[in-house]
Amino acid sequence: LLRLELVKIGAEAGNGDSVLAGCPDGLVLIDDKCTHPQGNKAFRCNPALPNECKSQCDKGDAPSCGAYAFALHYGYYGAKKDLAPVAALYKTGCDAGDQFSCSGLGLLHDRGEAGVKKDVNKANELQRKACDAGVPRGCSNLGVAYEQGAGLERDVERSTALFRRACEGGLAYGCANLANHL
Repeated sequence: LLRLELVKIGAEAGNGDSVLAGCPDGLVLIDDKCTHPQGNKAFRCNPALPNECKSQCDKGDAPSCGAYAFALHYGYYGAKKDLAPVAALYKTGCDAGDQFSCSGLGLLHDRGEAGVKKDVNKANELQRKACDAGVPRGCSNLGVAYEQGAGLERDVERSTALFRRACEGGLAYGCANLANHL
């Protein structure tokens, strides 16, 4: 007996920390397909390789900008924590349609971090956009806003539903938030 589970390449990782590379060794994601690297054509970076993410962001791959920003924002994957470029990287990714980047930019607006003016309404707008696009981190962050009444009317029922959605999307802290509501 064999069970096959399909996971969209580029989906958020089960721990919610990064985007899955998804391709076998030696292959990269170009136009939603695993293939061999092709010269100067941008490909989706492996989020565990910040230098690769920087290189691919520089070539125009929006999710790579978000992955690189994430690594710098939190000092993950051997990257030195450096908030100076984080806002611009998240904005570049978000403006190009990467909703993981939009969620990161939303966090910056929520916290007033990395040179971004604190604006909970903008933060909630970005988290809603990311959540609607299926980014579990966006759902969990929006759930926190509803739970705390941060720029939104406090709504525990709605926050619970958003935490459930984040948890079902594989985000560990979405599950932890949900557990606190049950």
